Amino acid sequence: MTQGTKDEVRGKFHEVKGKVKEKVGRATNNPNLETEARTKKVSGKVQKKVGQIEKVFEKVASRRAQARASGPFPALAASCRAGFPLRR
Repeated sequence: MTQGTKDEVRGKFHEVKGKVKEKVGRATNNPNLETEARTKKVSGKVQKKVGQIEKVFEKVASRRAQARASGPFPALAASCRAGFPLRR
C-alpha cells in the first residue's frame, strides 16, 4: 500500500471517528467532546486530502520514470527489443 493510500485511509478513519464523537457529544450535551470531535473530523479531512495529493504525485513520478526508461524514442526502443534491425 502506498503512502498516499495509507494517509487517505487514516484520514477517513479520523473523519468517521470525529463524526461519532460529535454525535456522542450532542447526545450527552458535552460541548468539550463536540469541539474535540469537530477538530478530529477536520484533521481527518485534511489528512485524506493530503493522501489524495500524494497519490497524484506518485502517479506523476511513475510516469516520468517510465518515460525515462523508454528513452526519447519509445517506438524505436521497442522495435530494437523485438529484434527488428535498423535500416539506413
